Amino acid sequence: MNEKGVAALQAVEIISKYGWQKRVFFINLLIYILMNSYVFLTDIKLASIVLATSTLWIVFYSYWTFFKRRVHLKNI
Repeated sequence: MNEKGVAALQAVEIISKYGWQKRVFFINLLIYILMNSYVFLTDIKLASIVLATSTLWIVFYSYWTFFKRRVHLKNI
């Protein structure tokens, strides 16, 4: 196998390793937006509790994704 073949295999390995983590981050972000929007539209009294709790979660999950797992949003 030549250098290009090795580089291609390494690229596939990196994408398979980090691809699911990017998708899960975006799914978490989408759920955060949808959940807070729904609560604001249905029960304004509960909105502050849900917003605070979900914001703490998304901040923690972002930290874990980008700093602990070292996931990057841009393509390699």
